Amino acid sequence: MKLETLEDIAKLKGISLEELKCLKKLSLAYCELTSLPESIGELTKLEKLYLHGNELSSLPESFGKLKNLKCLILDYNCLRSLPESFCKLKNLQTLRLVANFFSEIPSILYELKGVAISFFEDHEFEFCEKGDLRINHIQKPIEWWFKNYKKANNFLSKTNLLNFKYLIDYVKNMKDLK
Repeated sequence: MKLETLEDIAKLKGISLEELKCLKKLSLAYCELTSLPESIGELTKLEKLYLHGNELSSLPESFGKLKNLKCLILDYNCLRSLPESFCKLKNLQTLRLVANFFSEIPSILYELKGVAISFFEDHEFEFCEKGDLRINHIQKPIEWWFKNYKKANNFLSKTNLLNFKYLIDYVKNMKDLK
């Protein structure tokens, strides 16, 4: 489904355009969306936006206008990149990008400080002041890391990681010992 205007979103949600523009929370999850209108940036009161489980391959540049956005869930889409305007999301606290098609961490994310970012299930990263990446928590058992070593290493090897490189090296060394 392609949403071309804010009116399309309002119609989909069964609300008026005025109500839509006042929303603080909007879920368009599992709506089979292939695109979003550029006018999504007019929803400046949004604090939480749920777009998981769609078929989005890109996001409009107007995303940077969502200045109040604190939580953005983009899991299970077809994203390969993010718009440059993402660096304007200064209030963003949580960004989930699990199960998309990123070949590496989008460089624009290095500009977002203090944002909990998830690329894989059950763990999140945070960009530190120096542009390095810190892992906040990992809940996968060590067996998961053995099984998914190549996938995680390929994805994360191009970044400045703090403690994740140590984990990858640790898993690799443990795997070599077996």
